[in-house]
Amino acid sequence: SHSHSHSHIQVAKAKMRIALPLFRCSPSLYTHIGLARPLLPSRIAAAAPSTHSHASGRRGIKSKSTSVMQRPKINPNAIFANTEVWLDKIDVYGFDFDYTLGNYTRAMESTIYEMARDILVRDFSYPSVLTTMGYKEDFAIRGLCFDTKKGVLAKINSRYNVELGSAYLGHKKLSAQEVKLLYNGSRRLPSSYVEKYCRISYDTYCLPEATLLCDVVQVMREQNISFDPLMVFKDVRFALNKVHSGATEMQHGDVYGKKSLYKGIHWKVMEEPDKYLEACPRLVEYICRLREHGKKVFILTNSPYQYLDAGMKYILSGDKSKPYTDWRFLFDAVMVSSKKPSFYTSDAPFRSYNVASHSLLWNHVSELTPGNVYAGGSLREFSRLTGWKGSRILYLGDHLYADLKDASQLHSWTTGVVVKELKNDIEVANTLEYRMLVDRVIEVEQSINLELASQTHMTDESLAADEKIIFALAERDELRKSIKKCFSSHFGSPFRTFHNPSMFGFNIQLYADLYTSDVLNFLDYPLSYRFYQKRRFLPHEV
Repeated sequence: SHSHSHSHIQVAKAKMRIALPLFRCSPSLYTHIGLARPLLPSRIAAAAPSTHSHASGRRGIKSKSTSVMQRPKINPNAIFANTEVWLDKIDVYGFDFDYTLGNYTRAMESTIYEMARDILVRDFSYPSVLTTMGYKEDFAIRGLCFDTKKGVLAKINSRYNVELGSAYLGHKKLSAQEVKLLYNGSRRLPSSYVEKYCRISYDTYCLPEATLLCDVVQVMREQNISFDPLMVFKDVRFALNKVHSGATEMQHGDVYGKKSLYKGIHWKVMEEPDKYLEACPRLVEYICRLREHGKKVFILTNSPYQYLDAGMKYILSGDKSKPYTDWRFLFDAVMVSSKKPSFYTSDAPFRSYNVASHSLLWNHVSELTPGNVYAGGSLREFSRLTGWKGSRILYLGDHLYADLKDASQLHSWTTGVVVKELKNDIEVANTLEYRMLVDRVIEVEQSINLELASQTHMTDESLAADEKIIFALAERDELRKSIKKCFSSHFGSPFRTFHNPSMFGFNIQLYADLYTSDVLNFLDYPLSYRFYQKRRFLPHEV
């Protein structure tokens, strides 16, 4: 009927508004997930037809592509470069502690979640039903955005587009229509809106935070409690900060007027290191290798000394009954309670830390020496005392903002981010199922581009009604969803949305010269190794 045909055309027009992807992501990012660079329309037209054809409509469209299936599998323990890095030019190696030298078990996330959840109920009068909820390990990923105005948790890409199918209000997955209704008919968020209302967390501690935020929003909606998402976010963040603060007397302030002596997550880890920490005795081998080749090595962490000490003793020995007590002498400098990122911009002096009495000393710090510990400080003082500056320093951490951004952009340090999830991401991308799906989606996208290039003479109405393009777009949508589910049914890969880098993946390109899944991966590379990034193609380039 005429009405059915009109509806059909409207659906097609809506589909046509979707920008056809040309995979503009950094090759260094798509290398580790096995993505071939698709041919641009001009190159497709010149390419010889393959034996495969896309026959969704009235006639098949043949296209030639580089098969992902034929590409070698990616090494999950590789190191990837966003720019050239020559290790023979690196004189100084620096390390953060949390999720860099020290990796945690999943028990860490669930314990943080439970402790913060109970604080909300006990100290902030949140509904007691919240305590019936448990941590969901398979829910959140790194780099999610919490909208403090709408209460939505979503994955966004480098252009501030919400990935459809990856936005949640509480436990409710929002449809494409619901997302667009929330954001004035679009899924793209203005940069001013993101800066004002969106909170994006990049370290692994954000996983329990994201899960708890969704659980709180869900409970509030189920209980018909009117709430301000910004206040929920602040309460959750306060509870998490309290969990991390250790056994200190916490003052809630005039609004709450309560004091409590509270043992935070640090004390739990110190009491049961084998439950929360992953032993890694080979770190000794790596650090000794650096020192034997004349490299300087330091630790720069926000963690307090007692926590760092307990962690390093267990990690380096693998046996809590036989701690590695001399770990401090592996390093040329050990700096704790550094308050990154303000460490990079302040002028604060260092103070010596007495490891016997666990107290700060007032003596003037004129040098940083092995075996001793220093608290506070600033990069300005660090450079003055050591003479270590610029790109000859390679600093490895897990937090793009607190650890790496200012070190890279303000002080020209060479930076590397340790992303534990990267290993699983690569292992998924090496599977037969994933590679077949990527091959097919690339073939479909090339077919769409080829068909569009051949129909420039057609009117908008006839183009929108073209069945080949309608069916191809529908197949592309289903393929994208299947690829996403290979990584996570909720949010997919942390590194990308359907055809762009995620905000997390994009910021890895900005702030990290290297990225890898584990510090120990550096043992597989000689200290003279030179990393080269892949050539990055712009959409107009061949």
